[in-house]
Amino acid sequence: MEDTVHKVPVLVVGGGPVGLLTAWQLARNGIHCMLVERNFTTTRSPKMDITNCRSMELLRYMGLADKLIAQEAVAQDISFDVIISTGLGEKGEKLATWDLPSPNEWRSTIKQKNDGSMPREPYQRCSQAIFEAWLKRCIDDHPYIESCFGLKFESLQERDDEVISKLVDATTGQHHTVMSKYVVGCDGAGSSVRRSIEVKLTGVPV
Repeated sequence: MEDTVHKVPVLVVGGGPVGLLTAWQLARNGIHCMLVERNFTTTRSPKMDITNCRSMELLRYMGLADKLIAQEAVAQDISFDVIISTGLGEKGEKLATWDLPSPNEWRSTIKQKNDGSMPREPYQRCSQAIFEAWLKRCIDDHPYIESCFGLKFESLQERDDEVISKLVDATTGQHHTVMSKYVVGCDGAGSSVRRSIEVKLTGVPV
């Protein structure tokens, strides 16, 4: 069976938040790209809980902040207070409370102290499972992005004017060849892209 051949300016490997946002930003700048992810869906595990102020500033720059707040984030008037206790039952004793204002309260503080010392955006609460699924819907609707979940990156070969990447369909075993100008490795600490170009991991895996 012959390989299925794709030709795109940029191949993005990894469908987590970094890969999804990379594909989105490329498309916003008029660059066609192909995003591949070995898993069939975005994460379903509880991971990220808070999208911090700087991340929200970047999402604002990317034209995504208002969509996230309106569609997926926890309601803007709910505080983010953290209660530290010995347990959740009736016998649990509260040890401490970490008072964290709601996004609306944060937003009001930012307006009142407009002296350059505050962030542009308040943080938001949104589980990574919800965040990734929402981002995937955003890129699936973009005509400049070819989103291919269930397609596993295996290796790449650099040439003078292009990069040849080999991938395999996780369901059918069909092999794919992608010819691109660039490959962006967004596939985590155990990156197959990093290993393919023989770049060592700095530090230790987490």
